[in-house]
Amino acid sequence: MSRLPTIGNCPECKQKKKDAANVSVFKRLGPLPPRNKHAESSRVEDLEELEDDDEEEDSIIGQGGAPMGSAFPKAKGSATTIRRSTVAQLDCGPRPVIFEKPRERSYRHLKALYLRGYINGQPVNKMLVDTGAAVNIMPYSMLRRLGRSSSDLIKTNVTLSDFNGQVSDAQGVLNVDLTVGRKAVPTTFFIVDSKSSYAVLLGRDWIHANCCIPSTMHQCLIQWDGDEVEVVHADDSAEISTAGMNVWETSGQEPLSGINLDDCERIDVTKDGVRLVLSTGLTV
Repeated sequence: MSRLPTIGNCPECKQKKKDAANVSVFKRLGPLPPRNKHAESSRVEDLEELEDDDEEEDSIIGQGGAPMGSAFPKAKGSATTIRRSTVAQLDCGPRPVIFEKPRERSYRHLKALYLRGYINGQPVNKMLVDTGAAVNIMPYSMLRRLGRSSSDLIKTNVTLSDFNGQVSDAQGVLNVDLTVGRKAVPTTFFIVDSKSSYAVLLGRDWIHANCCIPSTMHQCLIQWDGDEVEVVHADDSAEISTAGMNVWETSGQEPLSGINLDDCERIDVTKDGVRLVLSTGLTV
């Protein structure tokens, strides 16, 4: 009984092995399958859409209560996508103020800013708002119009200088309730015996204590009343000179307006600024 031929002594196998040795492996595997360009393009588009969705999604809530912000593959019917949306926000802070550019030629003027208001309930116009003045000025004639006299004044040794450098002594200090628009602020005026075309002059002492922004160009004043904003329009008048006092440039000097001066007997100027002398002899 003869044995079955092996690969080594099989004539047919030897021929196939010899033929395969002369053919490259790539030819033996056969030609490559045709490329499906449409399928590849569709896959690329799907990947791009997936990336865009990942950027827009804030979170994905999957089945089983997946946490916010966790990354799970999208599956139909198994996840709910939450996208960004515009929502109303509750603003509890002070309202912002924006000055708009005036119409052409409406700002080409040299008008000062004058306001109407009330001093202790009495109507007053031609109140000049002057950011170049440190303090609030009231002519003695206006003091008399309000029914007050020198006996109602708080004594002071403050001297005032105008834009020409001319120095004049203040006769005293008067504290009143000044109402502009809907807002009333206790305001301190230095009384001077001089002629002027304004009823009172409101300097930086009142501007800062009143928390307002005057604009000569817009001919209005914007002030905060609490968190609300009020626009007070100007009163027509003529230009006026300024008043100033170097001591008010001192660092840390606070406005006198907004302070109750009922117990104040004297206001003195020192090298450190202005101090209040109370009737009890104490200084502030």
